[in-house]
Amino acid sequence: MLRIIRLITFLGIAILPAFGRQTVSLRFHDSVTVRDTVIRLGDIADIAGESADLRETLVQTIVGESAPAGFSRRVQAADFLMFRLKPLFKGIDFNGNSNIKVKVATHGILRKAGDFDSAVADYLNRNSGWKTGQVSVAIQNGSKSFYTYDGPMETAVEGLRTSLPRGLKPLQLTVKQFGRVQRIPLECKISVNAPVVVAAKTISRQKVIGSGDLELRTQDLTDFPGTPFFSLSEALGKRAVQDIASGSVVSDRAAEAIPIVQKGDPISIEVVRGDARVSVMAVARENGSEGQMIWVENSMTHRLVRVTVKGPGYGILL
Repeated sequence: MLRIIRLITFLGIAILPAFGRQTVSLRFHDSVTVRDTVIRLGDIADIAGESADLRETLVQTIVGESAPAGFSRRVQAADFLMFRLKPLFKGIDFNGNSNIKVKVATHGILRKAGDFDSAVADYLNRNSGWKTGQVSVAIQNGSKSFYTYDGPMETAVEGLRTSLPRGLKPLQLTVKQFGRVQRIPLECKISVNAPVVVAAKTISRQKVIGSGDLELRTQDLTDFPGTPFFSLSEALGKRAVQDIASGSVVSDRAAEAIPIVQKGDPISIEVVRGDARVSVMAVARENGSEGQMIWVENSMTHRLVRVTVKGPGYGILL
């Protein structure tokens, strides 16, 4: 008895045994539900005929792709019979109610984006720079629904653009089943409570910040603007660009590195091109601290170029 039929599904090519001349009756259903990614003839029609082998072969004959989980498509029975079934089964006489469009629904399990909050939390704990216990997440569009097949699935969260995410951030849930992929956008509110540098007392504008001005304290950073300093060393020696109230978080918006190059200062620029190094003189056109890029004017050509400040009166152009 033939048990294995090799079908190249969507080209309509098959290796089939010769069944001889027979008559097969097909009774197509008005609507059916399938649980697979393909629709087989046995899903949409009752099959009657003399040969058990032929009936089994017809039951497994693939009609086409099913709709995504939770959706439906229609199969025109007459078209399938004329253009797919008869060319495959030459010599077989088919009869029945082929003048029908069969509605084929794909069984699906209704899911919600909020069902995957633990997967999002695991993703953040593994991929962000926050320590365990510092971050939590709420999926803002948790009621967003979608369907999956009733079977095993692979899920993955992705989309992180920064190592220290906080506030509203878009992520994406990817669901893979039976070779099909769904991508679900997630609107995530990432809450963060972490130790940061705060002002131990009021720090006046233009004051150089010292160790007595600062302390570490755990703060809610979820909606904090700017980039806070996470260690005392980041803020020490910087200059306040505004009054910083006692207890306020000290950030890159409130304090800046003291410029070691002032606008108008002469500055020696080392130009690096491969192994060659050439020094030229220039004039700083803006203030700059160590490691900062500033505009300078070449003293000979008067061209403006951007250089990295490496020390007082010294910069480098790579």
